[in-house]
Amino acid sequence: MDAADQYEKAARPELAAKEKQEAEVLQGLLPQQLSEAEIDSIIREVVAEHKDVDVTADQHAKRAQGTVMKWFYERVDKSRAEGQVLKKRVDAFFLEAKAPPPSA
Repeated sequence: MDAADQYEKAARPELAAKEKQEAEVLQGLLPQQLSEAEIDSIIREVVAEHKDVDVTADQHAKRAQGTVMKWFYERVDKSRAEGQVLKKRVDAFFLEAKAPPPSA
């Protein structure tokens, strides 16, 4: 859409419209991205499947996070979840896993 914005700034609405139309066509060809909730669910599933490996106890956080991301991508095609979004959700998983349980 950057090109469309540039065309609009240059007072070329016909070229901007063409760029937007092409972007819509291309977007329709791309696989649908997983939602954060779907990513979270898959992260929990793959960690549960590998319960023999307690990644939350790993002292090397980056290695543990990489392991979870590897397991995730063994199940899900990389085109369905952007790396930055997955990293953010894996980070959130580890923060949640290390948080002390709420007091009753």
